[in-house]
Amino acid sequence: MHAFRLIPALVLFFLVQLGLHRVLCSIFLFRADQARARRWLGWLMGAATMMLPVQFAAIHAGAQITAPLRWSLVEPLLGWLLFGLPLLLSLVAARALARRWPRRQAAPGAAARDSLSAAPQGLIEPAAVLRPDRLGPAEAAAAPESEPAPLAAPLAPDVLSPRRRAFLARSAQLLLGGTALAVGRGVREAEQVPQVSRVEIPLRNLHPDLDGLTVLQLSDIHSGALITEERMREFAAAAAALQADLIVFTGDLLDGSARASGPYTRAFESLHGKLGTFAILGNHDYYAGEHAAIRALRDAGQTLLRNSGQRVVRGRGSLWLGGVDDPLIRDAGGEVDPVRALAGAYPEEARILLAHRPGLFELCAAAGAQLVLSGHTHGGQLALSPTLSAARLIGKHTYGRYDEDGAQLYVHRGMGIVGAAPVRLGVPPELALLTLRRV
Repeated sequence: MHAFRLIPALVLFFLVQLGLHRVLCSIFLFRADQARARRWLGWLMGAATMMLPVQFAAIHAGAQITAPLRWSLVEPLLGWLLFGLPLLLSLVAARALARRWPRRQAAPGAAARDSLSAAPQGLIEPAAVLRPDRLGPAEAAAAPESEPAPLAAPLAPDVLSPRRRAFLARSAQLLLGGTALAVGRGVREAEQVPQVSRVEIPLRNLHPDLDGLTVLQLSDIHSGALITEERMREFAAAAAALQADLIVFTGDLLDGSARASGPYTRAFESLHGKLGTFAILGNHDYYAGEHAAIRALRDAGQTLLRNSGQRVVRGRGSLWLGGVDDPLIRDAGGEVDPVRALAGAYPEEARILLAHRPGLFELCAAAGAQLVLSGHTHGGQLALSPTLSAARLIGKHTYGRYDEDGAQLYVHRGMGIVGAAPVRLGVPPELALLTLRRV
């Protein structure tokens, strides 16, 4: 991953934190004597923003952040940045509502008192009011005649009554508390042991000897600063306990550094399927370095499929397992070629294809794949359902199983996390155990 890719994200996060600082100060630190607190808040939010370049520097350096530091400091701060934009929009909406609610006008004279009591101390001095009943005879005679003063002065645009300000403060506290809870739960969900998803996949032309064959899919490991060797060993142990016939890795094995190849190899070198272990490359593998990613998986004993395939045999039955490259190969003059990946299959064989991005599903199905296994989306990392998922921003296939026009797609939720999005809500890490069934 090149440094210039960080600049737009850093600018966006900085602007969001600047907006949050202004809104929080207008709600909680609006008085003149709170200038020092406003400055401290600004420094703290600026430091939180700098966690992003620090994290990317750690990724490129191949650093591994220990678990206690990861979930107690790094991930919560990055989670705060991730939720900054929705929090800012919510606070702005709450402030706009406070200025317009309640619509009922205050009692005569109350608005003026409220505006003075709510105004920042030291900024507004009440003007002296001359009352005829308090003037002496000489002063009353000398006083100029004037129009009677209005009973209540209108509220200044940026001055809130105590009632409105209390409503705004309570709303802001709820929003801040909800954000803290979301970050905490998101970090906890991202750090948990992967859930096992058991799914039966019906396949035409599946030989009777292959009925019940299990395929364990792992995807989006993202070996790096946040997904350490220790964490990957947890993945490998959970996967080994399932004793699958085939094990497939569908890309993004590394995150953003070639130095992450060693921890990946050591963590997964003892994990093997009964009939073989296969892998393809994803976009982050190219960010980390194509050669480093290839070395990592081969040293771990995994067979790389790059627009190629291999026959899997059990008993008298066989199926064809192929894999396509990631579209980033085009930058090096290569191509994504599912036809070549399936070229060696017999007409009567079931055909499975590994493709990191679910956006390649239609292309792979058109080439003859009956089942496509993908990853890439992480399930959106924030989701209530496959339809209500942040992954909808990049495509219609977010996570889970899809059946379209006679071909099937399974999109893995992923196991790792990426630097700017270290939380998961509603889509915990996954081990997908797929059982093939003859139809």
